[in-house]
Amino acid sequence: MVSSLPIIVALDVPTQTEALDWVHRLPQVEAWKVGLELFCGEGPAIVQAIKDQGKRVFLDLKLHDIPNTVAGACRQLRSLEVDWLTLHGSGGPAMLQVASEVFAGTHTVLLAVTALTSLDEATVNALGIALPLADWVERLAVQAWQAGIRGLVCSPQEVARLRRLLGPTACLITPGVRLPGDALGDQQPGGHPPPGDRRRGLLCRGGAIVAAGPPTPTRPGNNSKPKFREFLSCPAGGSSSPDPSEW
Repeated sequence: MVSSLPIIVALDVPTQTEALDWVHRLPQVEAWKVGLELFCGEGPAIVQAIKDQGKRVFLDLKLHDIPNTVAGACRQLRSLEVDWLTLHGSGGPAMLQVASEVFAGTHTVLLAVTALTSLDEATVNALGIALPLADWVERLAVQAWQAGIRGLVCSPQEVARLRRLLGPTACLITPGVRLPGDALGDQQPGGHPPPGDRRRGLLCRGGAIVAAGPPTPTRPGNNSKPKFREFLSCPAGGSSSPDPSEW
């Protein structure tokens, strides 16, 4: 959980040098997401490098395999002592339960990814899932909760429903949050949570901030800091310290 800002910024860059440059560029950010590209390129060392800066780490690997394989991966990852780690909720209750058992007694919050934010109703139906997307997300969320997973990654549109379903102790993280005018890219259900939901989850934000890039002689106005301040002032971001019970 983030003590002053309910925002995790995604390090959508391929190298440790670029990642740490962003960590230094935005010192007000307390939590950073390390995804597949950066972790595959730099390995566990990038996690330690970010932690050495006094920051929290959201390791977004979306583990998804048979239970025994995921248990082995979790045993390897446990020593990294990250703050959040993702698994696919669609991996099933047995997979989620063994991961929960491996991380029992640690401070790492396991997060079940419900539906990828690149999926829409048509894609879900093409996969053979007969449920409406929102109902499928709810089913995955309940199964994950029953398997001992205490956090979820969900779209901004799903936060309020899942908070009512799971109660105040569930950790909800919403990727795909965008400012007006930002391109959605492959984040189909992206957008702003309604103003009343802005303090019901942590916001994972990265693409447009990192894409803004550092100022250069040829693009002096293309600065990530104004973009970051703009995000903090928008209804989705908020600027006051969140009550942990509302995350």
